[in-house]
Amino acid sequence: MAISDGKIIAIGTNDEILKEYEGEEELNAAGKTIFPGFIDAHCHFTGYATDLWKCSLTGTSSFDEVIDKMVAYSKAAPMEWLYGRGWDQNDWDVK
Repeated sequence: MAISDGKIIAIGTNDEILKEYEGEEELNAAGKTIFPGFIDAHCHFTGYATDLWKCSLTGTSSFDEVIDKMVAYSKAAPMEWLYGRGWDQNDWDVK
């Protein structure tokens, strides 16, 4: 890959990149996978991970449906507290 000013500007085979770009520095990953830096200033990765043990309320159509889903979730909830996420009251007939 070619990087300029901290941003990936091209990806390709070694030959493709070396033919098209010159650089001050060359790093050899010896065939290993390279991932960009995962920087998330407001913890989306952490939020995603914690969402996996929350009750998904996405697509609910009413407050009553939220309550019904939470009651069902409570029967096997992995935590003492009940957590739910994903509702959008703007999608409900009664906001």
